[in-house]
Amino acid sequence: MRRTGDEKGLSLVEVIVTTAVVGVVLGVSVPNLSPGSIGLTTAKQNLANDLRRIRMDATIRGVHFRVTMGPSSYRIERLRQGSSGAWEVDPTVTSRQVDLPSDIALAAANPDGAVANIEFNTRGMVAPSTSAESTAPVILTLSQRHSARKDNVEVWPSGQIRLLSSSQAS
Repeated sequence: MRRTGDEKGLSLVEVIVTTAVVGVVLGVSVPNLSPGSIGLTTAKQNLANDLRRIRMDATIRGVHFRVTMGPSSYRIERLRQGSSGAWEVDPTVTSRQVDLPSDIALAAANPDGAVANIEFNTRGMVAPSTSAESTAPVILTLSQRHSARKDNVEVWPSGQIRLLSSSQAS
């Protein structure tokens, strides 16, 4: 339809076409944003952020911090040097328990396959859990119950934290 100079606004056809295009875009994108995938992504980001903050605190405060992994939570503890020289839980500082969403599971493994507890030393590096130092990262796997989706967080001996999506996870 041809418009004259005095007519302003959109025609009915233009409004319908625009609405249809927006509807198609939303229809394609919204199913990919399921609450479970958002929960898994958020849990992975929160775990990585907590690990980075703990590493920073260890270097700034000159103490060790330990993260103890469980199947549906992790515990953050500040350590102090005991009279024997070993690092032990500091009873004057309250440890923090972080519970994961109910549909998220956490599995942690050292390079040797043992369950991982990550301890950051005063230099921000991961304190070796055994006498043999490893150059392989500790792998923290977050998985969504009732789904095949898994995301990994790698914690390298240098203290570097690396996030891997399910497409990158091995």
